[in-house]
Amino acid sequence: MIKLAGIGDTAAFCTLLCLLLTLVVFKLKTATSSRHNAGVNLPPGPWALPVIGSIHCLLGSLPHHAMRELSRRYGPVMLLRLGHVQTLVLSSPEAAREVMKTHDAAFATRAVTPTASILTYGARDIVFAPFSKHLRELRKLCTLELLSPRRVRSFRHVRDEEAARLARSVAAAAPAVVNVSEVVKIMANNIIMTAIIGDTCPQREEYLEALDKTMDLLNGFNLVDLFPGSRVARVLGARSLRETKRVHQKLHQITDTIIQGHGIKDDDSVGDGNIRETVGAHHHMHGHGHKCEDILDVLLRFHRDGGLGITLTKEIVSAVLFVRSFRCWLRDYIYNNNLGHVRTRKDSPGDGASTI
Repeated sequence: MIKLAGIGDTAAFCTLLCLLLTLVVFKLKTATSSRHNAGVNLPPGPWALPVIGSIHCLLGSLPHHAMRELSRRYGPVMLLRLGHVQTLVLSSPEAAREVMKTHDAAFATRAVTPTASILTYGARDIVFAPFSKHLRELRKLCTLELLSPRRVRSFRHVRDEEAARLARSVAAAAPAVVNVSEVVKIMANNIIMTAIIGDTCPQREEYLEALDKTMDLLNGFNLVDLFPGSRVARVLGARSLRETKRVHQKLHQITDTIIQGHGIKDDDSVGDGNIRETVGAHHHMHGHGHKCEDILDVLLRFHRDGGLGITLTKEIVSAVLFVRSFRCWLRDYIYNNNLGHVRTRKDSPGDGASTI
């Protein structure tokens, strides 16, 4: 029998034993995964470290730039292992067309992280909803109404008005220096928010602030999202999930107020989150007498008149509204980060950048 000399030796022995057990468990999981993937032709990707996988490849404030560099090395179809989650990254139009159109049914159901589940009312939106009648009806709504050429043309006067307002503000600022990225961001936000919730909504700035906080949460690496089956990750990530729920509740309250501002209120007699109209259809008047039905108006009209194979509850309307706002906000976020990158190159002398 081995006799330990003291408390220090006991602590060292326990530490060594825990380390060995951890390595054994990891080895068993790796062997199981290898047997499961045997014979499967997986896409290429960066070398994965134990436990964390390829997370180290995406560290930094601009992970989409890191993915761009990785795609240049491994090709347009790349597999990343983020913790215990395998993620397929597509970086070419051809690859995206294969997945999103040709083989849409095979890829339509996506893994839903705890963070995404909270923010989308349990995956009731159009991005994370599983392939089902619910998803097909939401896609039909987006294709025929929300993203149709007619709908885009209906907001042309909004774009014209905001472009004219931008030109006037830049001209009025002369000869002072104008922050181009800031004024373009303001113009883009005005166009986006007018198209989604209207130009007379008093909660626009509050809604954008809530989207900012949501972006911060989705940009971060939540342990629960990366290690969904780990009890330790659930404990360590509990604080982040509580913050996500708090931000989502705030966004839900703002959205509820916006819906009420469009003449809609809760129908307490239904009890399943349905909504009903209390006044006539809500339209926004713009310059030259244009009547404009925003995206929220369209969603509420389909709830009132039907025409879909599903019932548009308030939660579904809020989830679709959030995704539309967030996707537009994300494009604006990337655009402004790229502008900042260009401005930095321009302000750095002697870096060999002759073209902006």
